[in-house]
Amino acid sequence: MEQIGSIESTDFSSMSPETLEHISRLGKAISDAAEQALEARAAFGEPEPAAHAWSVLVSADGDYSVREAAYILNRDPAVSTGQRRLFAFIRAEGMVSPDTDVPLARHQRHLRLRPTSYDHPRTGRRMPGRPQLRVTAEGLRHLHRRLGGTAPLDRLEQAV
Repeated sequence: MEQIGSIESTDFSSMSPETLEHISRLGKAISDAAEQALEARAAFGEPEPAAHAWSVLVSADGDYSVREAAYILNRDPAVSTGQRRLFAFIRAEGMVSPDTDVPLARHQRHLRLRPTSYDHPRTGRRMPGRPQLRVTAEGLRHLHRRLGGTAPLDRLEQAV
């Protein structure tokens, strides 16, 4: 702040017009750079939630679609299920809300929703789709137990 005070008290009347023009351009350049820095800070200060959202979108590690989970569970000789039967079982067990298929709080570690999107056929714009119900690895073990599975689940998962 002291430097700003000393600039304000400087006698500019004795300077040449070229020097004053140079100082004016320098001041404008500093002002523009400061505005760009503030805009960049505002722009890069917000991507954290967006980055988290992206990581949720692409995080397929450790969870399976209901079809994949049914395929894995069906390899156990004691379990006979497919995608539709597994969905029906999950609903009948009360693991999801009846109308929206949103995992209930006590089954958050077993099931999760993964956001999806699609390209609109007429407009070509990216549109949000219905979230996809995913079965976590822990959820696969839970369903395996509830369906009466007998084979070791680790062996069944590796076969995928």
